[in-house]
Formats: sequence, structure tokens, C-alpha cells
Amino acid sequence: QPTNKTITKLNGVIGEDGNKVYLKTIGLNYENSDLSLEGEIYNLYHFIFKKEQEFEADLEIRSSRLFTKHFNISAGVNPIPLIDDRISNLYVDAKVSGRENNFIDTDLPLLNIQLNHLSFELDKLPGMQNAQGLVEVYETKNGLSVDVGKMHAELQGGSADLKGKLLIHDNAEQLEFNADMVVDAIPLEYVLDLINEIKDLELLNSKTMSQNELTLVNGDLELSGTIDTTPFALEKAAITNSNISIRKSNAQLYEAKKINLDIKGLYFLHEEGSNKITGVQSAEGNLNIDGINTPVFKNMPITLSFRGFNDLININFSNLRKVKNLDEGSLLLDLSKEPPGFELKYDLKEVAVGPLIEEYYSKKYMDGLINASILLNGTVAKWSEMNKTIKGTLRFSGDSLKLYGCLLYTSPSPRDLLSHLVCRLLLEKKGGGGG
Repeated sequence: QPTNKTITKLNGVIGEDGNKVYLKTIGLNYENSDLSLEGEIYNLYHFIFKKEQEFEADLEIRSSRLFTKHFNISAGVNPIPLIDDRISNLYVDAKVSGRENNFIDTDLPLLNIQLNHLSFELDKLPGMQNAQGLVEVYETKNGLSVDVGKMHAELQGGSADLKGKLLIHDNAEQLEFNADMVVDAIPLEYVLDLINEIKDLELLNSKTMSQNELTLVNGDLELSGTIDTTPFALEKAAITNSNISIRKSNAQLYEAKKINLDIKGLYFLHEEGSNKITGVQSAEGNLNIDGINTPVFKNMPITLSFRGFNDLININFSNLRKVKNLDEGSLLLDLSKEPPGFELKYDLKEVAVGPLIEEYYSKKYMDGLINASILLNGTVAKWSEMNKTIKGTLRFSGDSLKLYGCLLYTSPSPRDLLSHLVCRLLLEKKGGGGG
């Protein structure tokens, strides 16, 4: 919904040729933005006055400069745009057809849009190289429905395919959506910069990063939910039977299989008098993942629940080894601090040591069962530097360990957690190593 702006320099040519209306360089300016339209519309008069035919239109839209702040996502008072950026080199090529909507009493026709091309650049965020697809727009008794039959988008890096439906309730105060999405090599940094822009945080400048610096995301996602636009909140949201893989620039691969996320509510704290998000007011939900694969863990399941209030998020999790009632832990995130802090507690019982060591070493150095207790805390200003802030204790106990000609030693290396118990073969009878 455009904001109220004064339109200037409106010019162009509108003409008629039989059943065709043609538009030649219809241009306008408002504030510092400009927009131009060209195209041909067929059967327009028959559609408007006689309601007897569909109309069809071939349209091209261009803009050299268009500011996102000139558009609101809701009808709220003094709404603030989620993204404040400048669009340049906008080009849209579309074929539009319309017919009377016989399902509801409305003046808005049922529109079919074949998007042949959509591209634009942004100053701060990565732009769109090309998007193509089919969209149907029509009014229902519950609001405006936007059905995306199939949409393919090529970004500055990576691509995505989307199919789904969006219902915009009256006054655009609430949105309902469901979508199937396939993403191919989309940089994670693009997503993080979008979030940073929404939260008015410092950007990573992902659009200037080289391919070697980016973390690429692949996956197939089934999404649904309800969004309040003013103030922004998730009344509910779900990710169902979805898969994601992330490959870091150093070629390490991380995978999550069969993700099922159920968010029962996610509400935000806002700056007084605006829609700017400053924190988390409340949150509740559950997450189940059938299998996590990392350079350390193989096919590890996760079951957790989370609740949050005033920037404190408490996550309780279990079932990390497919053994119920033996694993339990919690993660407390404190988002009220700068940088945010965390505290991790985890207890494991009856961990089989033999299979763990055999996964990383060819010889059998140790066998038996141990118990482990982990307590760690730190800050997460940057994920890449989180290991520098971690402090805590790791405690191990067991009464059935068997050692086979080796020395168990500790190391300050972050790798040497439970999954990297190190057993070093004594090459000399004197011993050595350890510490």
C-alpha cells in the first residue's frame, strides 16, 4: 500500500486502436522515486462496460530509482518499513489477464499474471537477477488471496523455486501463508543480512563477499503460518518434513534431515512509537530433527522444546543419541545483553566409549560405559568467535572402562569434547604425552 506522496511529472501517451489500448512511456515521479509503464491492453472496454470478455495486457515496468520506505506493509499508524533500501534498475515484463470474479461481490477482477522477467538491484542487500512464474490474485470473503503456481528466482548468488498461497486479511493486518520451497546454493549470509536490516543492525555486506567467503544453503522446505504485520509477530508457524544442508566456505558440510518445527507463538519487543524490533517478548514451540550430520556427529536426532520471555530463551532438549531417558539438557540464551550470552547444561549416561573412538581411530584403545556432565557458558557476538568465549567444566565418570595399551590424556583443544576422546598409543614403555 503506497504512502501518500505527491505525484509530479506525470506524462506519456494513451491511445486506442480497435479493441487495443496502448500505453507509451507513461512516467511519473514522486519524492525521489520514478516509475514508467509501457504496454498494450486488449478488450479493456468490453471487460469494463459489458463484462463479456477477459482482458489481456502485455506490460513493462521500469524504474531507475525506487525507495522501499515509500511503501508500507500495513495500514498501521506511522508504520516503519521492514527494509529501508533503494531499488535501482527495476525491470518487470509481465502478461496479465483478468476476468470477472463470480465467487464474491467485488469490483476486483480475478487476475492471472505470467511474470516473464523481474530484476532489480539494491544498495545494501543483494538484488534479484531474474524471477519468472505464474501468480493468481483474487478477492475472497476473508481477504485478498495470492496463489503462486510456480516461481523461479535467480539471486545474485543461488536460486529458489517457490509454490504456495498467501492470504492478506482486510487492512493487511494479518497474513496467512503456506509454501513449498526449494533453495539451491543460496548464501546464508544473504539471509542474515536481511534479518540484520529488519532489526536495524550492522550488515555483513554479503553482496560484496566472494564465493569463497559464503556459506551455501540447499534444501527443500514446507512452510506455513500466520503473521501479524502491526506490530510484527508470528501467531503460529511450522516447518514440516523439511531438509537443509549447509556447506561452509571451508567445504565442511552440515545436514539436518526431516525437520519438524512448530512455533506456537513468537512475539517481539518494539521500540516505543515504532515497529522496530528490539527483542523477544515471548516465544514457545517444539523442534524435532530425525538426523543431524556434521564433521563430528553422524545421524544424530534432536528433540527439544523452547519457551521465552523478555529476551530470555530457555531450550530443553533430549534424545541426542536415540536413547530416551539417558540424555537431558538445557540451553539458556540471554538476548538482553550485548553481546548475547548463553549457558549450556547437559548430562549423558551410559555412553559407549568404544564406538566413539573407533569412529576416529583404526585401533581399539578403550571400551566400556561412561557418564558425562557438561556445563558451559559464553557469548555469541559472532558465531565464528564463540569458541574464544566459552568457559565451563566437563566431568566424566565410569566404573567399567577397559584400556588397551594406551594413555588417556586431556587437551585444551576445542575438538576434544566427548565425541573426540583421545587415546594416544604409547610408543615407548616410558609413557609420555598427557597433561
